[in-house]
Amino acid sequence: MVSKYLMSMALLGLLLPACGEESKTPSGGSDNGGNEGNEGEGSPNEGEGVRPPGADGEPCGGSSSNTCLDGLECGAKEPGICTCPQWFQGIWSIEISNLQTFGYQFDPANNTMAARNFWLTPETALNQDGCNLWGNVGGDGPLWGDLRRDGRIDPPPLGFRYVSDVPYGESKHWITFTGILSLDHQTISGTCEGEFGDGTVDPIVFFRVQCDFVLTQQ
Repeated sequence: MVSKYLMSMALLGLLLPACGEESKTPSGGSDNGGNEGNEGEGSPNEGEGVRPPGADGEPCGGSSSNTCLDGLECGAKEPGICTCPQWFQGIWSIEISNLQTFGYQFDPANNTMAARNFWLTPETALNQDGCNLWGNVGGDGPLWGDLRRDGRIDPPPLGFRYVSDVPYGESKHWITFTGILSLDHQTISGTCEGEFGDGTVDPIVFFRVQCDFVLTQQ
């Protein structure tokens, strides 16, 4: 009788853990902690009202209080709009030095009036609209301002890039001026590179040029 009793108790001990393991999982749930179907859920208002920093011409401030990209200012030209600081606007003297020509002899002082005006003009009016730049409309000098030009603050706020058509170029020959505005906003220093034409010969000869330049705020 004792042996039968002990065998019965042993069998009962083997069965009880199995029954207990089944009871660990809540009814109707899963063994993943009850999170099934909730992955990726967050606060319904998370991220609302927050915009990325504004680019040139994009809104800033206001109820969202968003900022502008590095180098741009909120309200620099128009309230609530991101753009470049308006530091380039004004009258600038122009000094071009170390003019180099490659494969061609050229002296602008002894060339045509167009060449003298382009290289030796003493000053220009530099106009700024947001991050865009242009020179005198119909004027002379390397930063002239008809439709055949492309000025840009690149990168903001101090980078200077101006692509200018040249006399006799017929929008096919260009010189690019690249520089940096000083921290006190008084000078722009840089280099130029492109093509220029000698109008004293027929047909006009175009040749590669390089130069250094400094613009000084008047």
